[in-house]
Amino acid sequence: TRTLRVTRVGTGDAASELYSIDGREAATDAFRGFYQQLVSLEADAVSAAPAAGRAEVTMTYRLLAGGEFRVEFVPAGGEFHLVVKNGPPSGLLVNRAQVNAVLDALDALAAEPRPAATP
Repeated sequence: TRTLRVTRVGTGDAASELYSIDGREAATDAFRGFYQQLVSLEADAVSAAPAAGRAEVTMTYRLLAGGEFRVEFVPAGGEFHLVVKNGPPSGLLVNRAQVNAVLDALDALAAEPRPAATP
């Protein structure tokens, strides 16, 4: 289990973000690069089949405005995951290689050295 967090500091035009993974500060560019890869997952096919089995990957998003939603990836054949959002299957199939690439990028982000302190 990994925990990624974006913390907003300040308000208005002076607001900035601090990024962390597992409670450890992450470099802005590395975090944003990972997040871009995460949100770029694309559906490769559509399936009417119900989700069978347990999710191999679960992502829970906690929103700044309150509330949360969960996205799960349930194995669906040899090369796909069925996307499940907040319970019911979406019918979208994502290639397993894409999901594995995101997980590899997450591990790489966790292994990144901490950013240097700013004076």
